[in-house]
Amino acid sequence: WNCDPAEWYPDSWKIKEDLYVCLCVILPGPLDLDDDNPSVNIYVPNDWPGHKVFSDRSTSCVKTLLEAGFELAADQGWEGEYPVAKYVPWLEPDDSFDEDRLVERIALEVKKIVFLEPEITAIIRETLAQPAQNRASRKGRSHRKP
Repeated sequence: WNCDPAEWYPDSWKIKEDLYVCLCVILPGPLDLDDDNPSVNIYVPNDWPGHKVFSDRSTSCVKTLLEAGFELAADQGWEGEYPVAKYVPWLEPDDSFDEDRLVERIALEVKKIVFLEPEITAIIRETLAQPAQNRASRKGRSHRKP
């Protein structure tokens, strides 16, 4: 696995040049009242054709994550480049803060995505193997010579 500050990805998740599907952990500032809880996410660029597969609840790996408490961005109004995500509460059930337990809870959710690496890799490979759609519209064009 490769690691940037908040993104992790195996080489098999490469979608073009230096662009990858990534596992992301977002840690907002706990003292900023406008920020949410930390979250564990799958990052997929909006303009990549495989994005829609990660937004489809019938996809096997998405279904597995939804059953594990993850949510679809489309259902929550979240940023679209993170189609599947799960919030991890800052606080324990008794409203106390325990940094070690927070890290353990985040790691538990990260492992759920890591476990799906082979399925995510398969989705990426299948999408990359599909021929690029012809973006030029044939509507309104005449094939007759003038």
